[in-house]
Amino acid sequence: MKRGAEGFGADKRIAEMLDWCGKEEIRYTPAVFVDGRRLPEPYDIGDLQFL
Repeated sequence: MKRGAEGFGADKRIAEMLDWCGKEEIRYTPAVFVDGRRLPEPYDIGDLQFL
């Protein structure tokens, strides 16, 4: 029986997430998404109340 993260397919999930980040051009965290779209660079999370 495998123990730890590898027992849950973590390597595959991490590879999938890295691939997704590359396709979506996510280069930093936190990346903020609103309704499935990334919040544009000139804005930050504090600006959401005004948008």
